[in-house]
Amino acid sequence: MEEPERDYLGNIICHCAACDWCKSLEDSAGRTIYFCMNADSTDPKVKAYVDAYKEYADGKVPENMSAQTYENVQMVMQAIENVGSTDREAIKDELYNMTFEGITGTLSYDEVGDAVKTQVWYVVKDGKFVESDQKLQLWDDFEASLQ
Repeated sequence: MEEPERDYLGNIICHCAACDWCKSLEDSAGRTIYFCMNADSTDPKVKAYVDAYKEYADGKVPENMSAQTYENVQMVMQAIENVGSTDREAIKDELYNMTFEGITGTLSYDEVGDAVKTQVWYVVKDGKFVESDQKLQLWDDFEASLQ
């Protein structure tokens, strides 16, 4: 088995969060195994996305980057619908002022266009995905935690 990607603390980072390999990754060292989309979720938004993806992709389960791309496109589409125009400046202004509840968490942008993302992290416990107490830190919060 290929060595998984790890963060600076040695935690395993999974990008697909759906395969049997990921479900078998309970870390014997007690570290967190995390990802930000639970393809087994019963949340109606997540389930609708996963079902549609699997139908389009011949049964393959979506991985994390697919989910984030999907919700980013959904957010832009919502901004266009909200402003009733395809004017780029109006869409940008709307994106800066809206909060979007996506399938991986809550997304908004600050005044300079940096994403402010609250992602839900999951861990593998007894072969099942469960929500983690650990949350994604914004870069400034991460840097401050190192001092």
